[in-house]
Amino acid sequence: MTTTAIIYSDEWRNFDYGREHPLRMERLGLTWRLMEAYGLTALPRAKVLAPEPAQLEQIARFHTREYIEILRAVSAGDWVPHAARYGLGPGDNPIFPGLWEAAQLAAGGSLLAAQLVAGGEVDRAFHFAGGLHHAMPGRASGFCYVNDAVLAIMHLRGRGLRVAYVDIDAHHGDGVQFAFYDDPKVLTISTHERGDRLFPGTGFVVEMGEGEGLGYSVNVPLQPLTDDSVYHEAFEAVVPPLVTAFQPDALVVTPWDVEFPIGLNQADHRVAGVAAIDAMRDAGNRWVFPELLDEGLEPHSTRWLLTNGFENATHGVDISGEPLERGIASLEAHAEYLAAISGHPAPRTMISSFTGMQGAALGVANAVLFRAWDSQARRAVVEEPVAQEEAAGKAG
Repeated sequence: MTTTAIIYSDEWRNFDYGREHPLRMERLGLTWRLMEAYGLTALPRAKVLAPEPAQLEQIARFHTREYIEILRAVSAGDWVPHAARYGLGPGDNPIFPGLWEAAQLAAGGSLLAAQLVAGGEVDRAFHFAGGLHHAMPGRASGFCYVNDAVLAIMHLRGRGLRVAYVDIDAHHGDGVQFAFYDDPKVLTISTHERGDRLFPGTGFVVEMGEGEGLGYSVNVPLQPLTDDSVYHEAFEAVVPPLVTAFQPDALVVTPWDVEFPIGLNQADHRVAGVAAIDAMRDAGNRWVFPELLDEGLEPHSTRWLLTNGFENATHGVDISGEPLERGIASLEAHAEYLAAISGHPAPRTMISSFTGMQGAALGVANAVLFRAWDSQARRAVVEEPVAQEEAAGKAG
């Protein structure tokens, strides 16, 4: 029987990249609320677990001690004049109170997922606060301070498992590729917008690994404005055959922002978001379910770990093996909730490529609403619940 661990913590409310930063921590709570509306969190073969913060020694398996000490210092409010050398400061990787604790929690969630999968306690683990795949050993990059995906894979490798890592983010998974560039026991595959047009500027087809790992790093750079049909063809031609040939013991997936960055005003262009989700789901089922017998694998021989991917949760992907009710009612209720807390009306339909998908504008709503997030919404979602908890604690 397939079992799924859903890993979530409401501690996200204690951290904030800043009002102007595009990565809004509130998205995690909104995703959780929508998952509850779908019934994902109460399925009989799914269990919800809260992670513990990753320990310093665990994080130091990939990140340098010097960098870790810098993270701890700036998180505590210490003045570090050379913080920019470590990728920290205004822009992508701001310094904010609790930065280190937030990074520990994200890493702890993915490590818990890896532990559960490696120990055979679950077949699938879903941690949608992770997938911070750009962080490097000695610097922050692309909103990412600690690379939880790398730490999770390291744990799986430490248990002797062969790992396939599939990254369907719009940006190249450079930090994960770097970590395992010479390791033939880790297959990394990244589909992304071409590096000469989009951050982080890497992920070209010539990046194939080195030493014993030559041939185990695979990149599929795509043109801007890649549509569903092209994405499906590229994905199907590369990812399932390679993963099947590699015969992994565990599959680690990082979706993150799978909508290719076309600009919200270009609604006449299609995006690869839902195509990526559908392709990942279908291919994932081949790797995890009994259909693997046709590919020469035993049923459930490949365990599945999904880091981040709030688009997946909101798209209604069946992460548990259970049939879901993907009714409009849940999405409509979520759209109303988004509008109420933000003061901005939530779109009732997706952009044109999502024709027929009524309800809340799932991934797009994140971009539209959180960039327009105002103080009233922040009070409703973050400050008031925290104040209520503190008041209840004092009363008790």
